Amino acid sequence: VQEKASVFIMQLDLTRAIPSLIVAFVVVANGDRQGHKRSLVLPSMGALISSISFTAISYFSLSLSVLFAFAFISGLFGSIATFLGGGFAYIAEECHDEKQKTTRIAVVDLIFGVVSGLAGLSSGYFLRGIGFAWTFVIASLLHVINIIYIVFFLEDTVGVSQFQHEAPVSWKDLLRETFSGVYMLFQTAPYKKRILIIVLLFTFMTYLFTVLGGTSLFTLYELDEPLCWNEVYIGYGAAASTSVSLTSFLGVYLFSKCLKDIYIVFIGMFSYIGGMIMAAFAKTTLLMFLVRVPSLFCFMPIPVLRSMLSKVVLPGEQG
Repeated sequence: VQEKASVFIMQLDLTRAIPSLIVAFVVVANGDRQGHKRSLVLPSMGALISSISFTAISYFSLSLSVLFAFAFISGLFGSIATFLGGGFAYIAEECHDEKQKTTRIAVVDLIFGVVSGLAGLSSGYFLRGIGFAWTFVIASLLHVINIIYIVFFLEDTVGVSQFQHEAPVSWKDLLRETFSGVYMLFQTAPYKKRILIIVLLFTFMTYLFTVLGGTSLFTLYELDEPLCWNEVYIGYGAAASTSVSLTSFLGVYLFSKCLKDIYIVFIGMFSYIGGMIMAAFAKTTLLMFLVRVPSLFCFMPIPVLRSMLSKVVLPGEQG
């Protein structure tokens, strides 16, 4: 069962990830010229469609294969890649102080981690109390509130300007402008800067892939023997990650005062390695919860690498 669940999740993630990466590349990159609100609205709409599909599948007991169709549709709206890319590009453009950029990005990561932990903690009780269908209904309502806030209350990073009036209107022109911008980013930059951007992008994507993939592995491992956790304990485990988000933020805040960014990244990576090694030998519930102790700083590389990338490129190249 564990192997089948792992393969199913992997196939579902790939169905969503492939179109979402293309959309994220186009939408977020053009956000520097046209504003980053669409980078937040589109994936929020995709998430709303996904939660509605989960509600229908749960309520009407539909086949799980339907999930692949909705996952692909959600990917066309950009998914989490576009949302995070647009969100952090928004923060980078609004922050004019280079010294505060790392801290502010870390604050956003902290909020993301805390809210995710609270959602994980409460989800087990929601599932036990009202079932899957109504839990997804609540999630859909939250997505609606989020979309309303972004559309009507969040100010965009780019106002009405002559450049916006000259922006391309067709997808063909949009793609041409996007690839041209990325090409010029590497073409006009000095050799050392190009190498640095490539190394930072590769490191960030590899580490993020490892951390997100490890999260799915944790859930599957906790459901199987010898732990056999139920939905409530799974929620507790997710909530325990909230403490890791908090300690990682404190680590970034304190270490950034006395260490270079690259050393903070190394500390976070070694922290994650220590936690994963301990998790491999965790056979009891107590030990599985204690896995978060060596992982206290494992989220530090994510905001720091984002900040390093933001500092390397020009203000108009944040997307």
